Amino acid sequence: MPKITQLVSVDVQDRGAEGEKRKLEIIISAQSELFHLSDMLVREGAIRELDTVLKSSARRAVAEYIASGRESVKEVAARKKKDGARVEE
Repeated sequence: MPKITQLVSVDVQDRGAEGEKRKLEIIISAQSELFHLSDMLVREGAIRELDTVLKSSARRAVAEYIASGRESVKEVAARKKKDGARVEE
């Protein structure tokens, strides 16, 4: 039997910038039957609702993406600074 991650399709479309904000559209598709048990547990209050989980995951993913870009810039700057120090010596 395939893993659940293999049964879920995720499509991300960059919708570009509108003013100061960039918009991304995420479309998640899976067979309805995959959701039945979890939907029932949400109704019983046993687990968090899917939209809450998705929003939290999306925020973490975007934060990780932005942080990795910033970290990469810091690493390049540190390397250039180190290489520049060698040239001056």
